[in-house]
Amino acid sequence: MRMGILAAALLGVVTASNELRAEAWGFRGTGTGAFQGGPGRVRWDLHSKAGIAWSLPLPPGNATPVVSGDKIFLTAEPDVVVAVSLPTGELLWRRQASMLDALEPAERAGAEARIKAAEAALPDLTRLEGEFATLKRDARRRQVSDARARLDAVTREVEQLRRRVDAASDLIPRPTGDLIGIASASPVVDAKAVYVVFGHGLVVSYDHAGTLRWARRVGPAVRPMKGYGEGAAASPLLVDGVLIVGYGVLQGIDAATGKELWRSDGFADFGTPAAVEWKGEKAVATASGLIVRARDGRKLEDLASPMVYVGPVASPGLLIYAGSSLDEKMASEGGRQIVAYDTKSGQKAWSTKVGPQRQYATPLVHGEHLVLVDAAGLVDVLAISSGKPVARVRTALPSTVLPSPVSGGARVYVTDQNGNVVVLDPARWENIATNVCEEMHATPVPVRDALLLRTSKRLICIR
Repeated sequence: MRMGILAAALLGVVTASNELRAEAWGFRGTGTGAFQGGPGRVRWDLHSKAGIAWSLPLPPGNATPVVSGDKIFLTAEPDVVVAVSLPTGELLWRRQASMLDALEPAERAGAEARIKAAEAALPDLTRLEGEFATLKRDARRRQVSDARARLDAVTREVEQLRRRVDAASDLIPRPTGDLIGIASASPVVDAKAVYVVFGHGLVVSYDHAGTLRWARRVGPAVRPMKGYGEGAAASPLLVDGVLIVGYGVLQGIDAATGKELWRSDGFADFGTPAAVEWKGEKAVATASGLIVRARDGRKLEDLASPMVYVGPVASPGLLIYAGSSLDEKMASEGGRQIVAYDTKSGQKAWSTKVGPQRQYATPLVHGEHLVLVDAAGLVDVLAISSGKPVARVRTALPSTVLPSPVSGGARVYVTDQNGNVVVLDPARWENIATNVCEEMHATPVPVRDALLLRTSKRLICIR
């Protein structure tokens, strides 16, 4: 069904996020997913290099890049922060964050000893874990007569080495092999510094030149999150001078000093919170429906949302919850529940439902439209004022949609985890191009005359 109108594209441009002049830029720009910039081209090719302004090889990472001036900031697994030149793609600096920087002097000596012992044990542990797997297979198949005896010996050695390595697991992250990983939270950047949350409980801040400003330990090392074994995915945000971190609990940190200002209720470690003005207060809203005042963590509201995987989104006068539910029966029977609240009164403004497919992508606020993309790539466009359907687009993306949709000027980008990027024209809500890239879990970033793609192997600039 197509009910889009030409004004939709114009409204998208006029009301797009003012990201270059915003106080801070984090996951999906200022939080709506709408950007002012973007390339003029709609097609590019990684193999022929058509449309590729530059490409910078990087270690794996899922975090969406953030931009301040001519610098791009992003992370790489497991604990690396890099700065890259936006015009040229030059690597400006690379820093490996260390938990030691977050410790008091009295704690450092013991921590350094644990790290040293773990680093010495790790090569032997890696080698013996490989041998252990082979011996276990041989013992099961009875291909080697003395495999059982050797397996027992190796098991004891592996257990001893694991104890030494695990003793420092709160200090040095090991690659998890999980989709989420340690460096999946997107940074947030303001005019002074970049702020990063790592999935083993370390928060760091660097100035734009790469000098460490402060480091803080915010929680236990690795904690399971719903649906994934390890890591954390929620990105930080800056509200009223407070760095908001969702890690185990929701907490506010002084952005200038790294000192904890407040702690609130438990946090589910996915779904980036949204900054919102709630009943006249500068506030933060979480995926679970908790709304707290940014400056002191005071609880303002509990909307008791069942949403998972994504956080809420804010648009002028509305706070919108649109995502999958933990209640599988409710989702399969009635579809995904979408609820919008009036931010002045706190009352429900409207509610509706869309298809039952899971949704991992945070919705896009594009002018007067709310754009939702389910895991299969089905796009539902709703009128943001009423929740009424405007358009539905089948992108035919071949893989699961994990990155969130974004808009750059008069284009909307929808991406799956294999790096297939569909370009939509919001004037008619039609697919005007499909581009093939490579594995990518990060959300694309339109900026100025470019589109940034953070794949599992590199950072790519499309112009």
